[in-house]
Amino acid sequence: MILYTNGCSFTQGHQDHRILRGNSGLKKDDKILDSEWAWPQLLKDYFSNVVNEAWCGGSNDRIFRRTLEYVQSLNDVSEHLFIIQCTNVTRFEFYDSDTGVWIGNLNKQVVYDDISCNADIDKKLVQKLSKGNRQFEEIQLANETTYTKFLNNLVSFDTVMNKLGCKVFYTGLSLVNTPHIIKNLLQQYIKEPIHYLQNPNLQKIFPGPGLNMQVAKNHLLLLETIPDLDYRCFDSMSTIIKGHTVSKEDTHPNKTGHSIFARYIINELRSREIL
Repeated sequence: MILYTNGCSFTQGHQDHRILRGNSGLKKDDKILDSEWAWPQLLKDYFSNVVNEAWCGGSNDRIFRRTLEYVQSLNDVSEHLFIIQCTNVTRFEFYDSDTGVWIGNLNKQVVYDDISCNADIDKKLVQKLSKGNRQFEEIQLANETTYTKFLNNLVSFDTVMNKLGCKVFYTGLSLVNTPHIIKNLLQQYIKEPIHYLQNPNLQKIFPGPGLNMQVAKNHLLLLETIPDLDYRCFDSMSTIIKGHTVSKEDTHPNKTGHSIFARYIINELRSREIL
């Protein structure tokens, strides 16, 4: 069986990459290979091959898009297991029709991935478009629609993957972008809204004076359309690595953290009789 993974730097193994900074944004130094100690590579003894297309600064938009592009390149998906690590929902990407590449956005920085980093791009235009999209994204956060976008995209992605016969599982960078945790938090809020005031994780998902009950019900309904979500979700990476990070300031998993998460995934797959 072939393991395919996608996500952000938490799954890529960011410490083995130099990030180049300049007027054109951020991009990875492609002279350095993917980390051999990132958790997907630590599973290589359990699979015939590991394909890790995670990318530093990657958005859920990119994760879903690139995974679907990979699936379309396959003749047979039955020999693949897909593990998708969802990331911060405020990240996004837009398409530059002039150059034919996708451009990411992360914390006021343009992010080029493994395809766009080498494209001939009008840097001034990219920066202008990115700035406008960031301002719009800040408005979205206040209106709860960033999560609406993420959940709509997640449902669409999962529907297509299931229709194609793909075995897909999910984890997250942290609690607030791990699908089954979001579902559980919403269930708590709808059952007893006081949980909103008491649960800091729910407040992270829906910042502002309070979560509209109808919005919460809509979001829960979206998640409940995903079949076997609890079975197909693993706990978040931040939860499992339990402080095994690069530093207090840098919360990426260190080598020990990646090893811990890899062992966790192995145990979870065995419990589901996949390994």
